Amino acid sequence: MLLLPLLLMVGSLTDPGNPAPVSIKPLPIPRRGTVLRRTDTANAPPAPVARDRLGICLSAVKDDPMTGLASARAWAASATAGTEAGRANQCLGTAQARAGHYAEALPAFTRAIAALPAGEEGRHAALYALAAQSALASGDATRALGWLQTALLPSSVLDADAKAEAQCDRARALVTLGRPEEARTALAEAHRLAPESAESWLLSATLARRDKNLVLAQHDIELAAQYARLDPAVGLEAGVIAVLAGRDDAARKSWQSVLTAAPDSAEAVTAKGYLAQLGGTIATPQPAPAKATGR
Repeated sequence: MLLLPLLLMVGSLTDPGNPAPVSIKPLPIPRRGTVLRRTDTANAPPAPVARDRLGICLSAVKDDPMTGLASARAWAASATAGTEAGRANQCLGTAQARAGHYAEALPAFTRAIAALPAGEEGRHAALYALAAQSALASGDATRALGWLQTALLPSSVLDADAKAEAQCDRARALVTLGRPEEARTALAEAHRLAPESAESWLLSATLARRDKNLVLAQHDIELAAQYARLDPAVGLEAGVIAVLAGRDDAARKSWQSVLTAAPDSAEAVTAKGYLAQLGGTIATPQPAPAKATGR
């Protein structure tokens, strides 16, 4: 899971329901990697055509990331020019991104994109979207935004869900660049394309909360929870919205739900800190009872 620390407000929050201020630190917004999974075989020939080297390389990266990364490096080192070099670098960039080496993935993706034939941007939209994820994770929002705009050209072959995910990434980039109004427009388009995308509702709830529009934030986080009830990031943000509205009991319930649903997650660590600031008892999640075995 790729985590991008965007959109959240930092500060000491005090309201009548909080005699002790709750310090809200930057929280990660999830980048779930769904575009990465969708583009593992981007541009590989469809069956029953025999798979070419790119398809084989991408499959190796998916099946055994470390071995696939080594193979991609070797291919990229031997393919120095032309279409083959571009395809080798596409596989190398994908392998680096899957391994979490986003800064290292950027040069490979840049070379892969540079090798694409002119006028075929739409057919390779998945590559642009995947490259943009690595740019965002590396802190290069400007480059990410450019690639995402290309991925979303009218000629794009991305399906509605992938376009919605790209719009979510556009929103992240736009917020980073200080363009929140455009970010809201991108998220509205994501909602239109994929109305049941918990990610887009989580992002819009977070942006509304940052803008102190708690009514809209509550509406959007409820939709996010409807579509991803056990997502710890949703529970964490729901608690932040609640505590800002002076609803400490609701915040406790939301943060406690994070501990129950994902006790070993990074969100659980943050939720514990928030619960400690609010005071009271923090319930320890109980392991699920073992299933009875028949004789």
